[in-house]
Amino acid sequence: MSPHYEYLRENAEDFLEEARRLLQDGKYKLAAFHTEQAVQLFLKYFLANRVGDFPKTHRLQELLWECGRECAEFSRVAQDYPSELHSLELAYIATRYLPSSYEKKEVEEFLRLAEKVRSLVYECLS
Repeated sequence: MSPHYEYLRENAEDFLEEARRLLQDGKYKLAAFHTEQAVQLFLKYFLANRVGDFPKTHRLQELLWECGRECAEFSRVAQDYPSELHSLELAYIATRYLPSSYEKKEVEEFLRLAEKVRSLVYECLS
């Protein structure tokens, strides 16, 4: 793994940890945003290490399909969780610019998806 992109992994881990804390504190909107950031950065970290760069996009499904070219499991996540991914993508914008709210259960689902992506990144890079 390239140490040049290690900051992406570190930031992804920090966002995921913060999302968990915010969930516990009942700050679901911020937890959703942090979860989206974690997923996005984990995927970009994977691509940076595998192909040397990553698309300059915030679209999680697009990033998953790109990752799927290198490790098929990512494509399965894109296929199996389309609505969750769409909701998480919306959180990227809605939590900052629109009146929005999230339920605890929804954020817990986001976090489960983030953990799945995180695990896949480490498995596919090992």
